[in-house]
Amino acid sequence: MTIIAGSRLAENQHIWVGLTRIYGVGKTRAYEICELSNIAPDRMVKSLSDKDVEEIRHQLTGTGWDIGTALRRAVNKFISVKKMIRSYQGRRHAVKLPVRGQRTKTNAKSARRRRDS
Repeated sequence: MTIIAGSRLAENQHIWVGLTRIYGVGKTRAYEICELSNIAPDRMVKSLSDKDVEEIRHQLTGTGWDIGTALRRAVNKFISVKKMIRSYQGRRHAVKLPVRGQRTKTNAKSARRRRDS
């Protein structure tokens, strides 16, 4: 089992797909990490050597991106600041409604259902 940035990568997937399991790493960043690490994106996770895994970890830490739990903490901090200053988005977060102007009359059923309980 390969663990990078606190996320377990599935052994039977290409490395770029496995990297997308890390919070904050999507397809574009996964390909970029593979390119920086000189690893083919279509290699399977189980075929990676320990040296390859260490190179990927080094590239992830060297990029300066917030990923994993650090990114989750940052996002939660920004949300709590918005709630504290009572901005429009903060108030929407507080009552668990859509934040970015989505329609709620016919959509957002799950948000309204959660709010009712």
